[in-house]
Amino acid sequence: MKPEPGVSNCTTNEDCENYTHNDCNDQNQCEVAPGIGRDRCFVDANCLNTQYNACTIFGTCMPVYRPGIGDCASASECLIGVDIHTDCSTEKQCVVLDGPGDIVCQDNAFCQNNFIVHNECIDGQCVVVDGPGIDLCQQPCDCNPLIDSHTTCTVQKFCQSVPGPGFNICPDSSWCRANTHNICSGVDGNTCTVVPGAGSDACYGDTPDDFCIDDMDNQRAVCTIDDRCEYSYESGGINECLTPNGLYSQNCADNYHNECLGETCVPIKNSVPGVDEQNECLDDAFCISQDNPPEASQLQILQYDYCIGVPGARMLSFAWQYKDNDVPLEPETYFVLEIDTNSGFDSSDKVTYLQNVNGLLSGSINQAQIYMVSPGGSVKGDYIYYGVNYYWRVMVFNAKGNSDWTYYDGSVGTIIQNDAQTFVYNGHSAPWPAYTIDLDPATGEATFADNNSKCYDGANPLGYFCRENKGGYSWWYGDPNLPPASADDTDYLGTSHTYTSGTYQTWLRVCDPDGMCCSVSKDVILREPGTSNLPDWKEISPF
Repeated sequence: MKPEPGVSNCTTNEDCENYTHNDCNDQNQCEVAPGIGRDRCFVDANCLNTQYNACTIFGTCMPVYRPGIGDCASASECLIGVDIHTDCSTEKQCVVLDGPGDIVCQDNAFCQNNFIVHNECIDGQCVVVDGPGIDLCQQPCDCNPLIDSHTTCTVQKFCQSVPGPGFNICPDSSWCRANTHNICSGVDGNTCTVVPGAGSDACYGDTPDDFCIDDMDNQRAVCTIDDRCEYSYESGGINECLTPNGLYSQNCADNYHNECLGETCVPIKNSVPGVDEQNECLDDAFCISQDNPPEASQLQILQYDYCIGVPGARMLSFAWQYKDNDVPLEPETYFVLEIDTNSGFDSSDKVTYLQNVNGLLSGSINQAQIYMVSPGGSVKGDYIYYGVNYYWRVMVFNAKGNSDWTYYDGSVGTIIQNDAQTFVYNGHSAPWPAYTIDLDPATGEATFADNNSKCYDGANPLGYFCRENKGGYSWWYGDPNLPPASADDTDYLGTSHTYTSGTYQTWLRVCDPDGMCCSVSKDVILREPGTSNLPDWKEISPF
């Protein structure tokens, strides 16, 4: 492997096979994408078409209207379990994978059921795990080993920070109480587990597993919001009433009352046995306001790869979660992001970024990419500067209205402007490599020369020619006849190589003194002797 700075995302080849796939990006380039999926390309040339055929989860072969390579010509090549199999991705999608295997899912609804599968961080990867639970990650960056803590809900309904990478699940304990409940799960059903959604707790307290031990029938008697006693088959655990026959229970009437947990009306045990407490609701409709505004939460700043192909710039991604509280849930229509050095967001340098999102569902993650350049520099598009303290806020919209401004506070976000915090990124841009190739078609000799590759540092924020530091250059000829090496040549001025006929992908990587390295590629195409290196052509008669 060529040395590059950054966070490792694999330790073995199996990590790359199990947690990534190849796909075509918007620039028709083949790149590694996170998560399981089919390989839709292996080289950039695979991304130059506009459609391909692919096997579906129903065993049919259908056209897909996007760049990439397919895997079928007819349904006979899509035998389920033989030619293809299915599995759940961390994005809660049921995806088709090539080759024999189990049919884990048949639709997205199966993968979106947190009582069947959920996401966890394992060895720096966000992976799908069998069994009930709350998603601890949503995307690979949530499992970045540099994240030292995240928030989660405990069995006792506390929102607490725990060590290790993961997604911030809860802003406070009231969120846990309204949006989670406990069930008995695990291989033997003896473990008290927090799961998403309001509901009656099958286990609780300081020793919650005790309610689950030896309860193997996966059912229990529960009180309903209309004081009936009936069976729940969600899991074993606490029996809330004595006769689960679906009829009125005096025990339920005397010892339980109804509360709204989020938008769900749930029976809650009275704090003092035998002392009646007022019902807050009679059904879920009491808990639902039809015109609640949307919300933005979980505000985060993510760093993109510093090699983005734009001279003198890096990229930051501003991310947050869109949530709607209406019934039915309203999808997001657009958002507005503002970044400013002034907490009042009224300076002349304010960045305003508006983007239509075309029906993004509640719970989805928004992202906005903003360039970062050195003071005095500029790029085409929205940008901010290194070494400058900024505030940022976001407002989300749907068909029924908009959220409050939500401000970055270093945690999950706040609607209180005075609690807003600044962020700052120090540093400089990564190298921008550039080179030329002068090919002699008669001899096959190709001369490679640096073409004013640019490097950046604190003393030269607008850049200097990388060759001035006389180092950090690595050239690859792309010739399979050469033995593998960390580089075929390292001369900062350039190099040369003699080719036989064929097409070769060459590379130049440039590293700056701080260890940031970026690469660029060009093809050498040498035709057989006696043929021209110019494009083929012929004369066509107009008659």
